[in-house]
Amino acid sequence: MAQKRMLAGAVLAVAVLVGAAPAGATQREGNGAGPEVTTEPVTFTIAAGTCDQVPPETSFEATGERRTVTFERTDDQAVTHQRTVDHAEGTATDQDGNVYDWTYDNRVRASNTLDDRSVYRGWMVDEFTMTGGPASYETSFAGFIIDNHADLFEIHPTRTLGDPFTFPSGPGRCDPI
Repeated sequence: MAQKRMLAGAVLAVAVLVGAAPAGATQREGNGAGPEVTTEPVTFTIAAGTCDQVPPETSFEATGERRTVTFERTDDQAVTHQRTVDHAEGTATDQDGNVYDWTYDNRVRASNTLDDRSVYRGWMVDEFTMTGGPASYETSFAGFIIDNHADLFEIHPTRTLGDPFTFPSGPGRCDPI
């Protein structure tokens, strides 16, 4: 019995030293704040009139689920760094009853500066794919972003595929999320 307690104590001590967390627990990083995780349902419509990659007279009604994980840390010079990973997937049906699978992936890395703490600047990579039927398509972009999380959001693309977005500040066209 004493050996089991010693073994359990040793395992716990090693787990604490190496930072292991029990299965299902949120592991915290840096300044003690763990990631913010949100999950929400997604619905959208894409029509030929708003997306030039969709054939004439075609429209999609889509549903799915979106999960967003945001990490934030402040460094020793008081600059805040944010990293967001966003993934959504689901199904869509066109006007003829064809069923498609869709996926959305978005990654952002941005930081504020000591000169202006309210504005974040960084990079975004955004990808949307609709597959499985006669009107399948893919659209994406990568670019520099400026965002104050209130009334300023701009994307300055360095690469685009298809017709994802009305740059610099929206709305989305073939990328509905």
